[in-house]
Amino acid sequence: SAVGKSVVLIRSLVDQDKLGGCFDRYELFSPNIHQDPQFRMLIDYVVSQTGQKPEDFCHEEVDQTFIKSVMEDQKKANTYLRKIESKRLLSCCIVLDDLGDNASVVRANSSVVNALFTRGRHHLILTFLLPQKLPLIHI
Repeated sequence: SAVGKSVVLIRSLVDQDKLGGCFDRYELFSPNIHQDPQFRMLIDYVVSQTGQKPEDFCHEEVDQTFIKSVMEDQKKANTYLRKIESKRLLSCCIVLDDLGDNASVVRANSSVVNALFTRGRHHLILTFLLPQKLPLIHI
């Protein structure tokens, strides 16, 4: 819907006075990731900031197993970095856009969305959930 949520998200993630430059990894999930021209700016930004390839971080469908592996990768990497007393840990941003019609993702108690919001922050994962309508979400 044309309420500007994509613009707010993109400005928040790209602008240096907001969260621009804060993340080492991005994972973007949206059924419209390749159709919505507004995502182009964010995709270009991620490529320039992280060196990630669009085919590696732009997803049209949510893969809960993949997201769980991202969480596990973050946990392992930061556990190691803490062990060696690194001054910097790795951070990740996950965007879940327009997933309201996917009940297994947004409404199930065992959904990876719940895991992202309850445990993701411990692994330095920031999650943006952008539903079409708030009643579609069960957290």
